[in-house]
Amino acid sequence: MARTEGVGVGPNATVTGPGRQRAAGPDRDDADPTAAWSEYLAAARQLDGVRRGAAAAAGEQARSAEAAREELTLVRTGLASQQERLRELGVPAISLVPSRRS
Repeated sequence: MARTEGVGVGPNATVTGPGRQRAAGPDRDDADPTAAWSEYLAAARQLDGVRRGAAAAAGEQARSAEAAREELTLVRTGLASQQERLRELGVPAISLVPSRRS
């Protein structure tokens, strides 16, 4: 938040919102402080919408990652069970180790 303590407000300044000042004068197109404040509020709402959208996307990504981890755990459990059965049937352990292919 901008601090305004100890800062003098000049004769050509208008307060456009909490802690904000703008120079006012004949060369300003938006001399109406309420218009500037309305623009600020609109931008803040838009930014909030973007933030909410990003949070929703991040939440969905986290849920997808958790589901993938759970599925991977189930697959690994199934593979371990199958590996144990194959060992019982006499398949050499070296044959049950994944190989890297280029």
